[in-house]
Amino acid sequence: MSKFINLYDGGMMPLIDGNKKPNSKVNNNNNKSEKSENNNQKKNNNVDNKKGENNNSENQLLLNNINNDIQERLSSIKLTNNNIVIGYWISWILIVIFLLSTYITTPIRYSEEEAIYKIESYNIVYYYTYIILLGLVCYYGYTSLDRLPLLYDKGIYLKIAPILVFFLGLIIINIYDSPSVKEDGSFNTTPSNIIKNRLGMSIQYSFLLISIIGLIVLDLYKSSGLLNIAPYHINRCWPVFIVLLVVGNLLYLTINYNVKKYNLPETWRK
Repeated sequence: MSKFINLYDGGMMPLIDGNKKPNSKVNNNNNKSEKSENNNQKKNNNVDNKKGENNNSENQLLLNNINNDIQERLSSIKLTNNNIVIGYWISWILIVIFLLSTYITTPIRYSEEEAIYKIESYNIVYYYTYIILLGLVCYYGYTSLDRLPLLYDKGIYLKIAPILVFFLGLIIINIYDSPSVKEDGSFNTTPSNIIKNRLGMSIQYSFLLISIIGLIVLDLYKSSGLLNIAPYHINRCWPVFIVLLVVGNLLYLTINYNVKKYNLPETWRK
């Protein structure tokens, strides 16, 4: 019970009994609010979990579809059983390899001597000549994919292969491209990648020529059997005919190679 005490002139003020329990309504309201917030949080968490599970399920389904497409694509790719076609593409790869190899190992490409009517040096001429030769070989391979398919596939992936080979070869040529040098009486170390032996260089160019001739023969044989060759069979081989003529000239220069003719350092002499 409340008690009253006198203040000064007899005013009365209630005194709260310390034994009385505090009002529990506020606590109940707070508890209800907290429970409501917890329920809402649980609902939001459940929604987020469901969304996460749905996203994971969709991602897994997408990955499964991609894997199935890849497996189906790989199963549809089959190597041809035609030996002529296989031989053709082996010759084509060998031509690319020999082109890059002869450029890397020939010492003539270092020469400052003028190659074309005193306009450009061998250093410049060899650089651009090999890029053109590589481009012609890759273009010829690109145009022959339809008539000489190495793999049976409905996609366009094989069409990209000669283009990739060209850019890869271009990178290699630029990596090994070097400034010109000349005999100036000083000691000049021989580059480790060149072949000083004229016979060794000539053998490489000879293999390159044989590969080019084999490529042309295999193409014509597959198209016409060599007995019914039509003009258009020969006309579509024009890129490799150009390569054949240029490589023949490079072989001639190699056979007649010596350091004095190209004004290369005497230390490069074998």
